[in-house]
Amino acid sequence: MIEIKIPEPLRAGMYSCEVFCDAGCCGIAAFDINANLIRSWAETAPNADLDLACSQLQEIQELVEQGASDTYYYFEILGFPGNRVESLEMLGEWQAAFKDSPLPASRP
Repeated sequence: MIEIKIPEPLRAGMYSCEVFCDAGCCGIAAFDINANLIRSWAETAPNADLDLACSQLQEIQELVEQGASDTYYYFEILGFPGNRVESLEMLGEWQAAFKDSPLPASRP
């Protein structure tokens, strides 16, 4: 099993979706993977954090895509273990939420 460590600021963006429970207790079920929650986090973060988080997420997705089909991954802050297909599906949900969360160009 390969452990995937989630770097900052992606970690902070993901934690903004930890609303149902604590990931240490409920794993991925603790998260509401939601563009509005990510946007709320991004509004309080430094300007470059959302772009960097999206890039970090893309790098993790590419790492998993390149892995063997029988490789298992564990995403440490999400409490999510899964094979390659399951991991890519989960990462796709995060990709969609981050993609749908951009801030307006006129951000204060």
